[in-house]
Amino acid sequence: MWLNREAAAHWRFTPAFFHDNQAQHQPQQVRRVLYATMKYVDLAVLELAATYGELAALGIRPLQLRAFSGDVRPLELLQVPVIGVDPREQFLRHAECTSQPRQALYESFAPWFWPAALGNDCAGVAGGSSGGPVVERLQDTIIGILNTTLERGYNGCGLARPCEIGANQQGEAREGASYFTAVHSLIGAFKADGSFDVGGLDTEPQVPITRPFQHVWSSRSQIPDEQGVLRPARWDLRLGEGFEQVKVKTGAARSTDCEQGAGYGAAQPIEAQPLLNLATPPTEGIYIACVIGKPVGGAWHTHASFALREIDDTPPTQKPGLARRDGDDAWRVMALSSPNELSSVMYKYDRTDQGPVDCANMQGYRAQLNNQFHALDKRWPWRFCAYGRDLADNPGPVQQATSPRRPRRAERPASAPAHHADEEQPAKGGGGDADGQILG
Repeated sequence: MWLNREAAAHWRFTPAFFHDNQAQHQPQQVRRVLYATMKYVDLAVLELAATYGELAALGIRPLQLRAFSGDVRPLELLQVPVIGVDPREQFLRHAECTSQPRQALYESFAPWFWPAALGNDCAGVAGGSSGGPVVERLQDTIIGILNTTLERGYNGCGLARPCEIGANQQGEAREGASYFTAVHSLIGAFKADGSFDVGGLDTEPQVPITRPFQHVWSSRSQIPDEQGVLRPARWDLRLGEGFEQVKVKTGAARSTDCEQGAGYGAAQPIEAQPLLNLATPPTEGIYIACVIGKPVGGAWHTHASFALREIDDTPPTQKPGLARRDGDDAWRVMALSSPNELSSVMYKYDRTDQGPVDCANMQGYRAQLNNQFHALDKRWPWRFCAYGRDLADNPGPVQQATSPRRPRRAERPASAPAHHADEEQPAKGGGGDADGQILG
């Protein structure tokens, strides 16, 4: 959350940012960020250096905010898409579309959580569109701000892929969907004299909630301990300093409202760390832990902090791709991850003339590093094996490729050692998928 922060010197807001009026563009300096949050919503209020009167003299008229019921309604959207759009076409666009019912939505690896996101089927939305105003069709009051959309270059749920939490408590990516945040929470902060008062907004410092590995919020329902014995997964959340007491509750993210007092347990000293060793639900789904804190020497907070937790026992179905390069002396191969379905990749390879190479045997696999090609000397036949893991560490199916022996122009003596090396190189050129394929 940001409160009353000075804006960067280069920040500008340009009204009527169309491609056919570039000579008339009038950029306005952004002076301050009065309020910005991504807790439950995705909203920011910026203060311009110009006054309302100065903007009116330029023909710029402000729009008012209005509460939105959340029903299915025809919409109009104004936005500037950037990712995947030619720079010469990165200007304001207008779209007509339809709103969709509210959804509990999460995105990214931490992840962000918006329990009342509003979907829409607006066309042309892409990275950069976020922040565009949403109005009901033929109206001139703003009901929402465009929040996020599904990027086609990724798969699954996570980075650049917001997912709705369904009735089965699991995430589902709805292709082609975009989402906006309703602005009703801000209406009361705008006063009749033109000022902005955050007194009615959630500005409380959050109870710090951390994980051992901050971006790993997903796991299987059972996790091996140090001795390899499977144990029920834990919430594994540590509550930070600055608070002396906390109240917590947990439940399904789709139906648990952290802002409602019902369901919270009794107050506990923060030293008890009630969410550290607490077992998660045993079934697959997206869950939420809510925390209300009492700062040291202060009063109980009225707003909750929270963290999501995913239980995922379903293996990925995708095989990793293989990037390949044909050199004079060696094949160079690298296994490729595929966010978000495959967050990491394991590999192994060996000569097939010295015995069978069993890709199904999990022994001998190592973690694939970014931009690390593996050189397979062409004097010998090889088999290269790879499989991916999702964020919960579920293993997927194995990918494999073989390479035949191919003598080089100047053959080395038979006693020369085989080339079995790893090389750090940029992953440019080549690429693609192979499954039981012959390299070359």
